[in-house]
Amino acid sequence: MARYQIVLADQDEDYISLLELRFLEYFGDVADIQLISDPAYFRSYFETPKKLDLLIINDALYLPELTRHSIEAIIRLSEVPVETCWEKSGCILYKYTGMKILFDELAPYLDRAASCGAQRQETRLVCVYSPVGGIGSTTLSLGLCAALVKLNRKVLYLNTETIQSFPSLLPQQPPTMDAQCRNQLLREVNGTELPGQEAFGHCGFDYLLPFENSPTSYGITLTHLIKLAQDLQQSNRYHCIILDCSSEFTQEKSVLMSACSTVLILLSQEQQACRRIESLLRNINIRDGEKFQFVCCRYREDEENYLKESLLGKINLAEYIPYLPAHLRSRVDEIGNQEAVMRLAYRLV
Repeated sequence: MARYQIVLADQDEDYISLLELRFLEYFGDVADIQLISDPAYFRSYFETPKKLDLLIINDALYLPELTRHSIEAIIRLSEVPVETCWEKSGCILYKYTGMKILFDELAPYLDRAASCGAQRQETRLVCVYSPVGGIGSTTLSLGLCAALVKLNRKVLYLNTETIQSFPSLLPQQPPTMDAQCRNQLLREVNGTELPGQEAFGHCGFDYLLPFENSPTSYGITLTHLIKLAQDLQQSNRYHCIILDCSSEFTQEKSVLMSACSTVLILLSQEQQACRRIESLLRNINIRDGEKFQFVCCRYREDEENYLKESLLGKINLAEYIPYLPAHLRSRVDEIGNQEAVMRLAYRLV
């Protein structure tokens, strides 16, 4: 499912275009290859965290800060003859050694990349849930979608709430889902074809269009949306599907959690919120610390943190998301740019 993420950076556009052709021959259509020839754009591109399989870069563009990104291998191309020195994290090669020799030198990495690619996981289903109402599950879910897009992931957002407010956080107000698409969702649970693109909107990531009224008024339940997510998972359209859930804990919600590879449970530092989480823990099995991860939202350092007294020894607290002012919470791109949200997104790739 996962495509190789490759960036080729050199001021010589003809050279990197030739490199691109050779990589396309090697990887076929399973690689996403980006060419960068403008140094200013190169610096701008790496101002936000990136996750890449391979970066091939003219040595004149190299910056020490690149090591802070999640890059499997960095290959530096020298304009002057150098002796090749291969390391796990990359190497320096003479740029004009010839394409055949260059690719012979790259073979150890390319073979390793192909081997790792064969082992990569299928589409990740991520449930975002909190028993505490109004904690910001929709805000964080959309922010994660925006952050994952910055990590070169193709993402779908599925809002499963009975009252949907997420359109107010999108850059533009989307249309509501029409009757034909709603009927497709009802039929889809019985194994018919997936809804077409007309059922989805796009703002960097895809999202299922909102319902004009409560989904249950049309006969659409969480079971229908779980089936849709699972079938989209099998279709390999997306790297990640984020399912944003309402706060009630039901049998359907338990089924959804079982179907997901990751469950992000949102909590806060307030005493009453901690008590609700303690109640939830009596109803779910969180022994799988990789699957069940807890996130403290709207965290304020200057306020008392009741998590320390009650929960920190019992749960896998993955991240603290700082309290965001209202003007930042209302913009998906701003939420996705937050450092803590980006760190959390890294955990999902």
